[in-house]
Amino acid sequence: MRLNNKTPLLSLAIALCWVTSALGASMRLDVDATDAPRRLIHATLAIPATAGETVIRYVQWTPGNHNPSGPIQNVVNLRAETESGRILPWRRDPTHDTRITITEVPEWDKHVIVRLTYIASQPTTNSKSTDSYGEPTLGGINWNTVLFYPEDADKDELLIDATITLPEGWSIATPLRAARTADGKIEYDNVSLAELVDSPAIFGEHLKTVDLSTDEIPDHYLHGVARDQSNLFLPEARAEKLKRVHEQAVKVFGPFPSDRFDYLTFVSDEVPGFGLEHHTCTFISMKSDTWTDCEKPDGSKMGVIPHEYIHCWNGKLRVPEGLLTRNFHEAGVTDLLWVYEGLTSYMDDVLSVRAGLLTPDEYTHTITNNIMRYQLQSGRRWRPVVDTARGQSRLRDRSKSWEEMRRRQDYYGDGALFWMEADATIRANSRNERSLDDFCRLFFDAVRGPMGSPSTYTRQDVVEALHTIDPSTDWDAEIARRIESPAQELAIELPGLLGYTLEFVQEPTKLQAKAIKKDKGLDLRTSLGFSVDKEGVITTLLLGSIGDDAKLAYDMTIVAVNDQEFSTAALKEAVRESVTTGEIQLLVKFGGKFFGKTLVYDGGLRHARLVPIEGATDYIAEIATPR
Repeated sequence: MRLNNKTPLLSLAIALCWVTSALGASMRLDVDATDAPRRLIHATLAIPATAGETVIRYVQWTPGNHNPSGPIQNVVNLRAETESGRILPWRRDPTHDTRITITEVPEWDKHVIVRLTYIASQPTTNSKSTDSYGEPTLGGINWNTVLFYPEDADKDELLIDATITLPEGWSIATPLRAARTADGKIEYDNVSLAELVDSPAIFGEHLKTVDLSTDEIPDHYLHGVARDQSNLFLPEARAEKLKRVHEQAVKVFGPFPSDRFDYLTFVSDEVPGFGLEHHTCTFISMKSDTWTDCEKPDGSKMGVIPHEYIHCWNGKLRVPEGLLTRNFHEAGVTDLLWVYEGLTSYMDDVLSVRAGLLTPDEYTHTITNNIMRYQLQSGRRWRPVVDTARGQSRLRDRSKSWEEMRRRQDYYGDGALFWMEADATIRANSRNERSLDDFCRLFFDAVRGPMGSPSTYTRQDVVEALHTIDPSTDWDAEIARRIESPAQELAIELPGLLGYTLEFVQEPTKLQAKAIKKDKGLDLRTSLGFSVDKEGVITTLLLGSIGDDAKLAYDMTIVAVNDQEFSTAALKEAVRESVTTGEIQLLVKFGGKFFGKTLVYDGGLRHARLVPIEGATDYIAEIATPR
């Protein structure tokens, strides 16, 4: 039942129930999700009061997002009341829009009652993994979207009783434990503010659970909600591979740090794709055909699953010191995201190939692409990896122009290359007797505390652990060179460390040819230094490339190639024939005018390929071998 100021006695009665419902509880949250099909979620909060003025905060710095992404702009119909139902004035801080001051609070009231509605399914790029969603037959909630809390509260000490009411006939999956269900309302056990924010939920008409438990790793479950039940068929072969992900993970990182794990998954085209880690679950969105088609040749590799699973150790069991704050409005220090996300990004591919989500050829293909991506990225000359971590809240969105100069959140991908370099270095220096697996076991398994109570680490802790595994390398200097300094040379040393050379050939590999066939445009970054879409519009341009020298520009349209009307096939053929012609003639349109461009080039098509060095140890094969 929703209360208003016309029913003061009823309001008082329910408020008294809130106060006495659970001894020791400091706060209550009632969520009404019955309007989720219309993308509206209603919430009522009983928040500890301070006489006169009560200052409350909206959850702003959401764990796993590493930035102030709390979607306060979607909170509407905000109202504050006394326990008896009298409306209380409130004002927003002019410099902190997530800080609210409620005034005229009676000294005898133990709580202020806050009511709000949240507009679901309109996330920002930064908030999508910590946002809430509602569609006609499914939905999901991140509790942070409907949560205010006392400004001076400690997130680990403030306790909350939470309830949720679902549309009739809908089911729910969440790591929270239900105390009881009555009249369609689910009441959950009393938990801390931190645990509630860490425990999202999915719900819908069609919800399916796949048991991924094994004798060695029990109580692991994959839950999915979809518009149609037919989208929730997961082939047994994929279930077995996901079980192997868990088995391989514990062999690297140590025993699983929780007593249960739940993958909460949207299988939907309406919800944007994302993945976010939590202590005992993940919050993931996949395309509607991901489960059903995953074992087909072009099916999803589901790399998000090993990535978020690894975070149970890297990010939850241990967390960078600067990211562990006492509340959700103090800024975090993001310098060590190259460990938190970079190491995880490296190891998710490792676990994927060891578990069979990737074939060995697909793994090598992925490594080749990652090396080329950063070898071509001119932004590495001025912006070190650590600076992409410090500026990460503004780098998640794509840049429409010159992205390779601006950079994105490259502590993921470039960070992953550092950890592959570290793995190859450790293996070479120890004659393959040690590897990054040993670092991970040492770093994450040796510091176990109570579940849900992560230990912190510093840069120096990382250096010392690496030194323990490989004392012959100056890891402090390597981190300073690769992570904390701009690249002196764009050429990446990794192929040689892995026992390969990076070469360029005219014909693509089978996997490269497959990717080219799926690409509706044409990627010529390794030859002419630009990419075009199927209409001839330039979508990528590399600084210092042939295309840059010819003063091509983003959004310039190629109209003709060597006196032929543009098509990707015509442009590709002109590049192929450049070996003999030595140049390519383009007619381009830009700003309503036409220009002729001559590209002096005789290199033909250039496809990157990792070629084994004769007699060298193949560390890619060694890394990919299951444990």
